[in-house]
Amino acid sequence: MSFIDEIRRRIRREMERIEREFEETFRELWETFGPEEQPMWDSSGMLEPLYSIYEAEDAYIIRVDLAGGDTSTLHVEAHGNTLTLTCKLERSIRFERWGTVHREISFHQYRKTIRLPPDADVSRLSYRVRGKIVEIIVPKAS
Repeated sequence: MSFIDEIRRRIRREMERIEREFEETFRELWETFGPEEQPMWDSSGMLEPLYSIYEAEDAYIIRVDLAGGDTSTLHVEAHGNTLTLTCKLERSIRFERWGTVHREISFHQYRKTIRLPPDADVSRLSYRVRGKIVEIIVPKAS
């Protein structure tokens, strides 16, 4: 390995270290603001889908838009007052010149975690898929 190649390797390694440190610091800062203020994506390739929550008399209705998602891979899981939805994308979405830190990024999966009100009974939740819209019904506790 030539001297120039060694210098390039060291510079590249140091830049990667700085980038990891920056991303970790950035992530820690976002976590202090709470989940509502976090970005709708992460560098591991996850995107958050758009969603709406409606309150009915006896249930909470959550509609999630999985545009471009492969709904056959949909997974809905609930624990306590937290609902997590994951779904792979039909194909990866790649962006170049993404943000100020990333040079490029690819997204391959939707993931959304939603905090539910304390009276939500996640043990009785149900959902149905209509096209690319998922409707999740979480009954209120009796």
